Amino acid sequence: MYYFRTLVIFIITVLCFTNCEKEFDISELKQLDKRLIASDALMNEPLIIQMFNELDNYNIVLNSYGILEFNSGEDANHVVDILQNYSDLFVTKEEYPNDPVLCALETHYNFPSLRADIETQILDLEEKENLTEDNDPDNHYIVSPYMRAILTPNCEVIINQLICVYFETVGVGIMNADYTSLNDLHKCHNSLDYSEFDILSFCASNKNAFILSDNVINHNPDFSFYVNDSNPNEYHFVNRSWGEIFINMTYYWDFGDGIFSTDKNPVHVFSSSGEKTVILTINSNGTSESISKPIKVGSCTANFSYSLGNDGNCSFSSTSIADGNITRYEWLFGDGGTANTQNPTHRYNSNRQYSVRLVIYTDDGCSDAWMGTVTISNVNSTSCCKANDREKIKYYQYAPTRKLKLIFRVTNSAIWHRIVSKTINYKIKSNGTLIRIKADNIGTGFYGIAYWYDYNSGDDCGTYQPVERSDSDSDRSGMTLDVGMGDPFRVGKESITSTYYIKDEGVEERGIGLKLHQKPCN
Repeated sequence: MYYFRTLVIFIITVLCFTNCEKEFDISELKQLDKRLIASDALMNEPLIIQMFNELDNYNIVLNSYGILEFNSGEDANHVVDILQNYSDLFVTKEEYPNDPVLCALETHYNFPSLRADIETQILDLEEKENLTEDNDPDNHYIVSPYMRAILTPNCEVIINQLICVYFETVGVGIMNADYTSLNDLHKCHNSLDYSEFDILSFCASNKNAFILSDNVINHNPDFSFYVNDSNPNEYHFVNRSWGEIFINMTYYWDFGDGIFSTDKNPVHVFSSSGEKTVILTINSNGTSESISKPIKVGSCTANFSYSLGNDGNCSFSSTSIADGNITRYEWLFGDGGTANTQNPTHRYNSNRQYSVRLVIYTDDGCSDAWMGTVTISNVNSTSCCKANDREKIKYYQYAPTRKLKLIFRVTNSAIWHRIVSKTINYKIKSNGTLIRIKADNIGTGFYGIAYWYDYNSGDDCGTYQPVERSDSDSDRSGMTLDVGMGDPFRVGKESITSTYYIKDEGVEERGIGLKLHQKPCN
């Protein structure tokens, strides 16, 4: 009951915050509570109890910042699969709230999720008869309610101590439990003149933030540093260690000059220049590991130039300078592609601007990052593979007072490698506004070809596999099919298509919904 009361207070607070001018009466609040909050009877349902027994295997924790933590990306994806499975198995009863399985999850963990936040906004608009195609909160880019149920309203989740934040077209990883950087990231995103380049620039300038690509590599004990421009002997050390064994870590730094620190990311001023050996030792649950690096007190600066070749090919050259020897290069090409050579060549699939990031590391422990804009104008091909895409949401009126909304998305940003197809049924009210309404039967699905990266040839579309899934049920206002693909994948031009099915108001109809990448890539 404590969780019940807490969530009721949260919902009332959100409603009052979003519409302070209207004072809801008790009947309205009860109706909203009924559809959003899991009842005691629901929590005691055998299927719900069985679901939580499965979820207990994944060690889900709600931390003090109100963010769910998972041990690994695989665990988070398995949890999403479990939620969809039980949602398909569960027979909704009239006395239970909307999305009963997800309501039970949020109540169990006392977690005000992104799903609950969006659902509250939709219910508020429906109550006011003000829901339209243009202002539907469900148009949010994370289209799966199962993924939404484990994300905060700010689209955050923690995977093995890495804070993952998802925006419309890009995801950001923040290391070292740097909640100050997390707050700064959200301020950047919420600014009035925000653009995607602002997020990319933020990651380029922040040592704990990076763009989430197809895979996130678990690091062994590691650290980097940067130097205060106004004091060449002042070094800011950045712990880059995170992995399966590094939980509840303690840190011990030996700077090689008789000074020590137990801070996670210490700042140290060397009293003299020259070569120092810095040692970081990490202790976790009785396990101790160390890494040492020789550091010449000095600096390094990352930079690059580029030139265009044929059909999307772009040659990059590192123009970085360093006091020591550069031992590693990390390139992020802005389209999900990466490289670790000094002067790589990368092929782009679309003519547009990309934000490219280069990070360098030297043998004396220095690292630096540079973000630059690359304009691609030499792509000739009209058939390509992309990592992430979502077509525009399509509304389709299939009966005089009924309308469907179709959404289709491919996501390949760590930790998600999923295909999501969604169909929602609306009633068109007399004033032209919408309200979700249950159909006699409703379904969604997709079919086509997915491609896996060919490591032998370096071809993004090297290995293909037919994919086809569908799902339908009765007495629901919407259906979501959220399929985890396991590994990063791609879709080509018109290679995958969504489907829909509806039976309601005397109409039974099925058809093709949306095709990903049906537009020429150039």
